[in-house]
This record gives sequence, C-alpha cells and structure tokens, in this order.
Amino acid sequence: MNPQIRSLFEGCSAVGGPGPENEIFKQLPASGGLVLFANSAGEPVQLLCAANIRRTARARLAAKAEDIPAKRKTSIAEVTAEIYYLSCFCDFRNSLKYYEIAKILFPEDYADLLAFGKYSYLKIDTGIEWPSFSITDRPAATAAG
Repeated sequence: MNPQIRSLFEGCSAVGGPGPENEIFKQLPASGGLVLFANSAGEPVQLLCAANIRRTARARLAAKAEDIPAKRKTSIAEVTAEIYYLSCFCDFRNSLKYYEIAKILFPEDYADLLAFGKYSYLKIDTGIEWPSFSITDRPAATAAG
C-alpha cells in the first residue's frame, strides 16, 4: 500500500487476496465518489469518478475480455492489486477532488484527464416590462443589458 496514495483516499481494498471475489467488492461503498486502481508496486493505473464505487470496480475488474467495450481496448484486471476509494456525496466535490488527486498523481498530464462540461451563462433580459432570467450557452453583451 502506497502511503502517499493512502493519504488521499478514505479506504483501500486489496485485490486477489484470500476469499471469494465478491467479498472484495462488498468492502467497497455503494456511494458515488472516486475510485483508483493501483498495481502491486503501488503505482496508479486508472482514476475514475463513479456514480457507484462498488459497481464501477466490479465492472472494471470482473468483466470478461469479450464484454469489454471496444473503446476500452485493454482490461486492467491483470495489473490491479489495490482499489482505493473516496466517497463524495456532492458532484461538485467529486469533480474538485478528482482534479486535486489527478494533479498529485499525474503531474505531467493531469490536464488531459480532465473533462469540462459545457459552459452556461445567465442572461438577463432588461428590455422587457418584467425583466426575466434565462440560461444560454452564448455570452453576449447588448446595449439593453
């Protein structure tokens, strides 16, 4: 267990230890949060935001080779020795923690791992009798407001 990685997460579950495979997944929370797959040397393999940590870990590690989608060309099951997890009950906190942890674990290429959503802007129409608010994806400044 890598102490630097351990300090970033709330828990860790060893993969491939004694006991049935399902016991590994039962130790993981069924809440949303972050999940990190690490190899036997304690190096990070993959960091993910998950709606359900347990389900995500099971899907990544227990899937048969023929069930892996074409976009995920390889299985990480052979190299994963530990699963680190951090429960986050707020999507904003989940995204923020992902950014913070990715920056620590992958300092050279963490920016490539980030996916930013579409920007939204608040539009206030002051040119009508009762000004109203609306959401738009195009920022614009007009003479009326």
